[in-house]
Amino acid sequence: MRPKHPGRLVGSALAVGVVAALAAVGAGPISRALPVPAVADDAVSVQVTPGPLTLICPPAPARPAGADLGYEQFAPQPGPLSGHLGAAGAGVLEAWLTDDGHRYDLPEAGGLAHWTAPPPTAGPVGVFSFQPAPAAGMHAAATFAAASPSGDLRGLAAAACVTPAATQWLLGGNTEVGSTAVLTIQNPGVQPAVVTLRAFGSMGPVVLGGQGQLLVPAGGYEQVLLEAIAPGQRFLAVEVNATGSRVGAHLQTQALEGLLPRGVDLLAPTAPPAEQSVIAGIVSGGEPLGDPHAPVLRLLAPPPAAEHRDGGVMQAPGAAEAGEVVTAELTLFGPAGRTVLPGAETVTLEPGVVTEVSLGGLTAGDYVAVINADAPVVAGAAFTRFGAEAEDSLITGRPTDVAWIGAQPLPAIGEAGQVALPGGLRARLVLTALPEGGETASEEPAGEAPAEGEAATAVIFAYPPGGAVAQVTELTLYPGIIESLYLPMAAGRQPLLLVVETAGGLPVTWALELTADDGSMEPERLISVVVPVRAQVASGVVRVREQTVGGSLVP
Repeated sequence: MRPKHPGRLVGSALAVGVVAALAAVGAGPISRALPVPAVADDAVSVQVTPGPLTLICPPAPARPAGADLGYEQFAPQPGPLSGHLGAAGAGVLEAWLTDDGHRYDLPEAGGLAHWTAPPPTAGPVGVFSFQPAPAAGMHAAATFAAASPSGDLRGLAAAACVTPAATQWLLGGNTEVGSTAVLTIQNPGVQPAVVTLRAFGSMGPVVLGGQGQLLVPAGGYEQVLLEAIAPGQRFLAVEVNATGSRVGAHLQTQALEGLLPRGVDLLAPTAPPAEQSVIAGIVSGGEPLGDPHAPVLRLLAPPPAAEHRDGGVMQAPGAAEAGEVVTAELTLFGPAGRTVLPGAETVTLEPGVVTEVSLGGLTAGDYVAVINADAPVVAGAAFTRFGAEAEDSLITGRPTDVAWIGAQPLPAIGEAGQVALPGGLRARLVLTALPEGGETASEEPAGEAPAEGEAATAVIFAYPPGGAVAQVTELTLYPGIIESLYLPMAAGRQPLLLVVETAGGLPVTWALELTADDGSMEPERLISVVVPVRAQVASGVVRVREQTVGGSLVP
C-alpha cells in the first residue's frame, strides 16, 4: 500500500521552496469554536447520524534521505525492521482503512471491529475510520509500532494514531550532530492544508523563515527534516498549525553516538498548553544525579502568537508574554508515593525557551509527574534503557533505546481512556490515582499510607479478538501509589483494545508500556510508551429550534 500523494522531504538541500502563502479554500469544521446561543424552550430533539472518528497513523521509522556520506564503511545500517499495527473499535457500526484512495473494511465479530497486519515498508500507514453504532457508546483506537533489534534504527518506536486537529504540539528529540528529527504531517481531508510551523529550542524561538510554511495536499502528506531548518537544537519543541483542513502530525526521533545506536521513537502530539498536566509511564533505572542517561522532563511556556482568522488577528489566550517568567511546580509520585527530588520541585521557565529537568537521583521504579504552572505549559518526558554490548562488534559501548512520553491533560474524575495494542509486543499497564485536583501539596509524608476512604477504582475492559465480551479487571488505586498490570501474551488471548474506566473520588492517570527483545540474553531491552486517548462520545441527538434569519424563517 502506498499513499495517494507521495510525500517529499522538506528542508533538505535539494528540496524545492515551499509555497509561502495560499488562500485557504475552506475553514474546515470550526463550529466548535463559535459561540453557541442559548437553546429556547421550544427546541426539539432530532436524531442524527454521528460522523465517523478519523485516526491518522505515523509512518515506519526510516533513515532520512542524505544520511549516506558516500563511504561504504559509514553507510547507514537501518537493520531489520518489523512493524506492528493494531486498530480496534467496540460499539461501531462499521470501520475501514483508507489507503491510496482505496477502502478496506475492517473485519467485525461480535461488535468488535479490528485490523492487525504489518504496515507498508514506506510512507504513512493510512487513515482509519470508525462509524459509531446508533445509541451506543463507541470505543476506538489505533496504535503503530516498529521494532529493530540492531542497526542504526535499533529500538522500539510506537505511537497512538491521532485525530486530525488545527493545532498540535510535539515535544522531544533534538537536531544536534548525530541526531535526526523527521516531522510527518498528513492531511486526510478533501481540501489542501496550509501548515505553519513554530519551533523552539534551548535558546528560544527558532527562526524558520519561509521554510516554516508548507502545503499539504488533500489526501496526502509531507515530511520535514527538522535538522535542516532548525539545526543544532539540543532541546526541541514544534507547534503545527493548519488552515484549510485539519491534519495529523507525528515526529520520528533517532540518534547515534558515533556508530553506537542511541534509540529511536515515534512521538504523537502532546497535550495542548495548560496550567495543569500529567505525565504517566516514566521509568527510572536508579541513575545517580548528573547521569546523562537519567530520565528527564521537558517544559515549554509558549509565547503568544498572532492567529489570523477572517482578516483579524487574535492572540493565543493565556500565553505568557515576552519577558515574563513562568513558574512550574513539579510533583513526582513513585514506588513510595509522593517523592521529593531536591532542586526539581520548582522550575522557572522563560517563554519560548525549552527547559530540561533531570530526574537523576530517583529510586528505580515507575513514576508519574504532575505539572502545575501559573501560565499554560507544554510538557513531555523521556527515559532510556541500556542494551547488551555485542561481543563480536567493533563498536564499544552499550546501545540504548529511548522512550518519549507526551503529557496528558489532568484527568477528570470518572474519565475513560482507551488504547489499541499493536500485537507481538509485551504490554504493561501503569496506573495511579492522583490527589484531587492534582495538587502538589500532600497531607501525608512520602511513603505513608493514604487516609481511609481515599481511593479510586479502575475498571479495565480488555477486548480480545473474535468478540465484544471483554475481560474485566478491577484495581483499587490509592493516591500517588503506582500499580502495574502485565497483559496476557498467549496466542489469541492478547487483547486488541483496552478501555480504562474509573470510579471514585479521585482522578486516575495511566499509560501503556510496550517492550521487545533485542536478541540478547537481557529481555525487554527495547521500549516505548503509548499515551491513551480519551473516549469519544457521540450521542447522535441534537437540539434544534426555529429562528428568523434575514427575514426568513429557517430551522
